Amino acid sequence: PNQITYTALLRARLEAGDLAAAERLESHLNLVGYTLLIDAYARLGKCVKAEETFEALTQRGLTPNLATYTALMKAYAKAHHPHKAEEVLDRLKAEGLEPNALSYLTLINAHSKEGDLRRAEELYSEQGPSLASATAMISAYGRAKDAAKAQEVF
Repeated sequence: PNQITYTALLRARLEAGDLAAAERLESHLNLVGYTLLIDAYARLGKCVKAEETFEALTQRGLTPNLATYTALMKAYAKAHHPHKAEEVLDRLKAEGLEPNALSYLTLINAHSKEGDLRRAEELYSEQGPSLASATAMISAYGRAKDAAKAQEVF
């Protein structure tokens, strides 16, 4: 087996919902595999495990990419820690990476779900309009019962 086959096995175990078996593969993972594992933890709301896995990959000498950082941002967002998610945004920028629409969408949703529309609006402006972020802002304004602002974005 090589890292590609281990990644394929990891994906199969995650899709089957066998997180324990997926975790046993960690010592054989490449960056893609680590990113998949962090994303799985994010979806399950296991923020601490996502953080530990992120640190483990850096300790193994792997360099996180945009997908890895965004997966970690998703973990913090799901755990209701939008400011920690923003710290990850700052870190990825410091590493010379450029956030993409998914990075911003993650943060916009995180802040709006916590009721911080001002910060969601700032992030929306910073990113520039995209279909995904516009949809997130419309939903945010809907949750805030502000139909006029939702219509403006529309």
